[in-house]
Amino acid sequence: LLIGCDYDEIHSSDFSLEDARLTLAREYGFQEWSSIDGTLNPDFETAIDLLLNGEENQLKQMIQTDPTLLSQRSPFGHQATLLHYAGSNGVEIWRQIVPENLPEMVKMLIDSGADKNAKARFYGGEYSTLDLASTSAHPKAAGIKQDLECILN
Repeated sequence: LLIGCDYDEIHSSDFSLEDARLTLAREYGFQEWSSIDGTLNPDFETAIDLLLNGEENQLKQMIQTDPTLLSQRSPFGHQATLLHYAGSNGVEIWRQIVPENLPEMVKMLIDSGADKNAKARFYGGEYSTLDLASTSAHPKAAGIKQDLECILN
């Protein structure tokens, strides 16, 4: 592994296909490439995108059509639920997004049946959405950390 190496060492080293696979696996919370299932649910992925884009009405309609979206889990190593993505922490880096209406969206998810006490695997442990949101810089920077914590408590 090249952890701790400087820029020149990294760029002058051989980077194999196996190195790339291991890097991708670890980015998605898996220890090894062979652990990746690779099965994505397009509806669940769309629901995550709607949540992170602040599209409350569309997400609510989608959940009314398929309430199982509230309990589904990501196939990635963290096994996050839809609500965990609102914690803006531990999930895929590009999905650590905080729309202005995130507190309202979280309330809607909980009112619709999302389990706010559900745990997912992050940082070597298991954490709830409250754990994630209360330690994430993103909700704090957006000025909604306290509102999220009140809804998730």
